[in-house]
Amino acid sequence: MCDRNSVATHPLEPLGPCTCTAGRDLPTIHDRRHTRPSVNQHDVVEMNMPIDRKDWAQRFPEFLVEAETLLAKSEECLSHLQLISNDKDAIDCMLGTLLKLAGRAEALALEAISEFSLHIYSLLNLTQDRVDLHEQALDALRDCFTLMAWQLELVDHKTGQLTLDKSEQTDLLEAFAAQMGQTSFEPKMLSKRLLSSSFTARQA
Repeated sequence: MCDRNSVATHPLEPLGPCTCTAGRDLPTIHDRRHTRPSVNQHDVVEMNMPIDRKDWAQRFPEFLVEAETLLAKSEECLSHLQLISNDKDAIDCMLGTLLKLAGRAEALALEAISEFSLHIYSLLNLTQDRVDLHEQALDALRDCFTLMAWQLELVDHKTGQLTLDKSEQTDLLEAFAAQMGQTSFEPKMLSKRLLSSSFTARQA
């Protein structure tokens, strides 16, 4: 069973092990075959680097390792939800990992990844009291995680730029939103205020 307390709720706290699928041999992003997203060499997401470039370059490899761990943890929660529908502990665990990933990405000015995480989080959180993560919704969510894994691989290790077709991220978010009953959802920039207030709310 996923334990929400095993998820660090602050971007600087260490990550605890996920217990939602203990003892089960379930696929994660590390062993699942990916479909590479569309890449447009002229569609580059610029990074606003608020920290020293040398410091960023030193911290980025550590971020990648943790981001992969967070995505794997989210997928373990997702696999748990395939076994036990709409399990609240698994959903809470996933929400915590998405927030932590957003915070880590924000700290390195990786806005596209941070915002993608927050978009997914907001869709899960808006409907949490009446959530219905049926099979199609879980498939749409897994597609979002798959694209996010590719985005992490496509980030330039020197410049922080992310070369991708942004329409694919939008399409996947809209598909997930539709499965969650949010037909009017339109992806938009989520502010740092949302990120900080979300962490504060989960710490309360």
